[in-house]
Amino acid sequence: MRKYRPLTTMVIVSVDRTEEKSSGGIILDVSEREKNAKAEGTVLAIGPQAFGDFGDGESQIKVGDKVVFARYGGKELERNASGKESRLMKDLDILAEIVEE
Repeated sequence: MRKYRPLTTMVIVSVDRTEEKSSGGIILDVSEREKNAKAEGTVLAIGPQAFGDFGDGESQIKVGDKVVFARYGGKELERNASGKESRLMKDLDILAEIVEE
């Protein structure tokens, strides 16, 4: 497996998988899965200028954070045999951090 290091304001996100079955147990075809695809994932790497500096020296997002991103944001870097996808995107494509309460 290749290793990637994002440059400038780029971020690498591991995309959460979309369910292959409906709640009733029906296997969904590819077009239906893509229509219902999650735009969520986990941050794997952050470029040195991503998310700017807001005076406190801390980035808004850190490696390991769960995030929501623009559905068509970024570019697919790789997809492994089990279907796990990694995407390279601009920091602006990340819309929110997912915070569990």
